[in-house]
Amino acid sequence: MSNEDAFDLESLQRMPVFPLPGLVLLPGGLLPLHLFEPRYRDLARDCLATHARCMVIANIARDTGQVGVPELMPRACVGRAIEHRQNGDGTYDVLLEGLLRVSIEDIDSPHAYRLVRAVPLRDRVPEQGLPTNDCETARSLVRDIASMAGRRMAGFEVIAQDSDPPGLWVDRLAYQFVTDRAALQDLLETLDARARLDALVHHLADVRSKLQAASGSKRELD
Repeated sequence: MSNEDAFDLESLQRMPVFPLPGLVLLPGGLLPLHLFEPRYRDLARDCLATHARCMVIANIARDTGQVGVPELMPRACVGRAIEHRQNGDGTYDVLLEGLLRVSIEDIDSPHAYRLVRAVPLRDRVPEQGLPTNDCETARSLVRDIASMAGRRMAGFEVIAQDSDPPGLWVDRLAYQFVTDRAALQDLLETLDARARLDALVHHLADVRSKLQAASGSKRELD
């Protein structure tokens, strides 16, 4: 079953959106949210009352100067609530799983929160799949990073699985290992899975270099 089949596509015509500067979700990523503003408590309540339990996560492009109405980045990600809890103070804790890339357009909303019309964006994956050498380079970098990180963080695990579809495999690795928000937004907006893999390898190499440098500095101090 595809991510698009996980909910009624008709719901994309009127989708609640949670906007926040620097907030980026990729398909396959997990995003914990604590929703405390009254309008976003309403959003959580209404979202969780639907069968789909979905909302759009959108990065903010710039401040429009209009209170409460920042300009949104035109490409975003639909997330589905896979865990949720309403707290005694009325706030919500929600864990979202990224489902699919979408382009979004603001529409009129009768609620305190915003609604958008979302259009699914298709992954472009080469018919022959992703280049084997590049995939193995990414795996090797991830093994090195996981080994170094595992020595610092007990229980560290790589989320992506080799059985994942190619585009999702790249997205899960990127969401776990790329920490720069602007870089994540670029990866969200890139539909070509091979181009995402190229960018991922670059970021993974940078992460490994930084961990190696930090490890070298620690040994010198010891």
